[in-house]
Amino acid sequence: MVFDKTPSQPLKVSEYNAAAFKMKRLHDILEKINNLNVDLLGHDIETGEENYRIKFNSCKNLYLEVRSYLKKPDQEYGDKLSNTLGTLINKCPVRITIMKWGKPTDKVIFDSDTWKYIEKGLDVLEKLVRELIVKTKMDTKEADDNRGL
Repeated sequence: MVFDKTPSQPLKVSEYNAAAFKMKRLHDILEKINNLNVDLLGHDIETGEENYRIKFNSCKNLYLEVRSYLKKPDQEYGDKLSNTLGTLINKCPVRITIMKWGKPTDKVIFDSDTWKYIEKGLDVLEKLVRELIVKTKMDTKEADDNRGL
């Protein structure tokens, strides 16, 4: 609680509501994911990072926001899914630059098989995270219930 006293007003109490900020953070991440879905193979102009990598990191951030509210089986499934997909994304590039005499060329090969697995994995992770947000009621504020924010 913060106490605020000004000369023209009596002492009043204002409350800090962390739930409102958490809901805003969740909303912002979900909005970012929706925008990234338009072109997952594109690149972010500022960072140069591929959109599908940004989407994975955003989904993982959402998952970590709800993880502590989950039961052990849901945590284990979410951990396994995000770790497996993270390994796939980091170890198996979608675009492979052709090297000639040890130097990169302008030629790039697109690995459509790897992309199919990554795209499907991202879809499953996004759906899981959205379901977990609803399941834990982190998308709503309920005054009469201890669940939710």
